Amino acid sequence: MPDGEGIITLKFNTEGYGGRKVRESAGVETNDTTQKDMTIALVGRVEKFAVISPDRVTLIGTVGSELKGVVTVSSTPQYPFQVTGMRLKNGEFIQASYEWKDVEKKAVVQIQNRMTEKGRYVDAVILTTDSSIKPEIHIPVFGILR
Repeated sequence: MPDGEGIITLKFNTEGYGGRKVRESAGVETNDTTQKDMTIALVGRVEKFAVISPDRVTLIGTVGSELKGVVTVSSTPQYPFQVTGMRLKNGEFIQASYEWKDVEKKAVVQIQNRMTEKGRYVDAVILTTDSSIKPEIHIPVFGILR
C-alpha cells in the first residue's frame, strides 16, 4: 500500500555466538518507487551466558582404549545460574556425570566413551539450569573409534 507503514521483524539465533560481535542482514523489497530495495542490518555483541571449556568434546582412539573428556561450565556474574540436572541426547555410546561446585559457581562434567566397535558417533550432554533465560546448555560430543 503506498505511503503505508509496516513492521519488519528480524530474528537472529545467538546460540554459539556468546562473546562475539555479530552482523546479520536481510534484504527488503518495497513498493516505494524511489527506493525499491533496501537492507536491514542487525549489529551487536552477544553476551556470554556461560563459560564452557572446552565447548565440545571429541573422543578419538582405538577400540578398547579408555576415552574420557572433562568440560567445565561456569556461571557468569551477569547471568548467574545453577546446573540442576543432566541428560544425554542419545546416550547409546557415551555416559556422563556432573558435579556442581557451589563456591565456584561451576559444573564439572565427566564424559566417557562406551562404544565397543570401530565407528563414529555424535551425541550431546544436555545440562538443565535454573535460569529462565537459558534453561538448557548443550555440549556436543563426537566419537571416533579406530
